[in-house]
Amino acid sequence: MCGNGQVRGVRYDESLPANIHFLAGVRVGDICRCGLSGRWICGSTESGRGPLQLADTRSGDGWMVLRTHSVICYPGSGDHSGPYDIDAKGSPDGTKIAFITNYDLKNGPYTKITKDVTGDRIIVRSTDGFPEKGLLVSVTHAIGLTGFHTEVLSYDRKTDTSFEGLTRGLYETTISSPVAGQTVTSFETRLIARDKWQELPLPSRSLRNIITDENSPLRKQRSSDIYVAIVRLPDQPYLGKIDDHVELIPGENHWEIYGYSIYRDGKKVSSNPILPGASFSIDEPGKYTAVAVEWSGLESKESHALQLTGGTTLRVRQDKPSDFSWTVDRWLMAGKEVSAKNAKRASEAVKEIVHRYDGVIQREWYNWGQILKRHDLDLEGKPTRHLYYQNSVLARREYHKRDGSHVSTEHFAPDGYITESVRYRTVDGKSLEISHWWYEKAVPVRNISRGAVFERDGSRWVRKSKMFGEGLSRNFD
Repeated sequence: MCGNGQVRGVRYDESLPANIHFLAGVRVGDICRCGLSGRWICGSTESGRGPLQLADTRSGDGWMVLRTHSVICYPGSGDHSGPYDIDAKGSPDGTKIAFITNYDLKNGPYTKITKDVTGDRIIVRSTDGFPEKGLLVSVTHAIGLTGFHTEVLSYDRKTDTSFEGLTRGLYETTISSPVAGQTVTSFETRLIARDKWQELPLPSRSLRNIITDENSPLRKQRSSDIYVAIVRLPDQPYLGKIDDHVELIPGENHWEIYGYSIYRDGKKVSSNPILPGASFSIDEPGKYTAVAVEWSGLESKESHALQLTGGTTLRVRQDKPSDFSWTVDRWLMAGKEVSAKNAKRASEAVKEIVHRYDGVIQREWYNWGQILKRHDLDLEGKPTRHLYYQNSVLARREYHKRDGSHVSTEHFAPDGYITESVRYRTVDGKSLEISHWWYEKAVPVRNISRGAVFERDGSRWVRKSKMFGEGLSRNFD
């Protein structure tokens, strides 16, 4: 997988050069798998510092889990983010993400700027939790190698929605240009308590080299703590009748599951979780359900209900049977369900892939048995990944956000190689190209980005755009 951009990666079984596939419609900096299944990916936006993101490769959807506010303020500008990158790591089932931050997420206040900052006040959503006067931290992204600027600024009064009487660029931090949508945090929350300052050991050599003033409060900033975010519930198990007994089939991801609680008519009837491989006696009639219980204590939703008469045994499987599938295919013509055989003989037919718990997760359109297009649906049933085919071969792939805005497009040659990839940004309801790559057999040969045009010439990239100068080149490594 590749970080610092839209979630993407190279197939594990292909040798380089190979296609770099977009996997979801969100961007991350540092990237990591979340769980063992390959479905979930976690990462952080804004290089490696957050917010925390989660991508679902089944649908191509992605969303922000929470803001981590992890940053250390330094004099001047520059990206020295190693000590406070959030370094997100997913748990085996993809239900939790461990990460680090040097901001107190429980007690530390933060708010979002609602209007670009001009003059000596900042208009924000709310100032709740901030003192009547104090210090703020603003982080502003910058174009170029510096990445972003952190600024410490003070305010001498506040209203419900503004900080006023600003003093900018404290402790030699760079005066930035905060804009609407960015957040501000409390600088005091970032500091170790003043009564502990005399007890602190000497800062690391790297920090002393960056913050040369030994009396600067910038040297007293907190180090990182470890947090765990619950990002989804464990997968639900499934109950099925098998001959003379009932089987409990574990959910799709169950590496963190300790056991299962059994319910009858909504009331728990198992005093302790039933472990995989064990059995449970069903003595009384009723509607039975099961709940997966992690070693952490986190529980799934209840499984579907199974009506039982009693006098049977429930056996908990270690894994699903080989002939069990979490999805079934459903063929439709004019909105009515038909057989697959009849659907493939029709000029227009639709196949829906239906998950036992999630409902329809994919929808495919066919013409005389040849696939024309496919939509992969998010958990709300919205199409986030669009696939288009020619002669049943993938020709184009698009990613869209939940609101329908266009994120990216990839074009494929009949041999399966990606020939072009384009990323978009939506401005005033219109999709504008922000990056465009051309490839030959998976090797990049041309790029347009930020108004500059580059072309590959042997082992060099040559800049062709007039607005940036003709004939500039650099080595191609």
